[in-house]
Amino acid sequence: MYCYSGMADVAAETGDTDYHSAVLSLWDNMVNKKYYVTGGIGSGETSEGFGPNYPCATTPTAKRAQAAVHLLPIQTQPRLPRCEFADLYEETMYNALLGSLDLDAKNFYYDNPLVSNRSRYPWHACPCCVGNIPRTLLMVPTWTYVKARTLFT
Repeated sequence: MYCYSGMADVAAETGDTDYHSAVLSLWDNMVNKKYYVTGGIGSGETSEGFGPNYPCATTPTAKRAQAAVHLLPIQTQPRLPRCEFADLYEETMYNALLGSLDLDAKNFYYDNPLVSNRSRYPWHACPCCVGNIPRTLLMVPTWTYVKARTLFT
């Protein structure tokens, strides 16, 4: 997802139609063939990459919180406007990212299992989530906006 997020930035900054087309093609494949109903995306069975289309994994390798961290910037890229991006932003944010945290936001799941009896943990052998989850949550105000003269009640 790091690479895809960077590609979306390049497409938006340069207006390069090849990058734009590639990002949309990758996003389409990811969302239509690798996206879980919970908003999760994730690892193939043996790597931190994507596996085959239509995974049905309930194993711990699926639905990584880290992948959600890098999916959100693509879904909020204002210069790559597609309503589908916005539709899935909320699902990814609430289920895949916030769902990885406990109520105190001190512990997290790395792998976002669909069902689990184990506790979330404060640290993981792959420590990228430790910093990327709070960094992403701090970006939410920059991705959230309303265009109206009055507030809706």
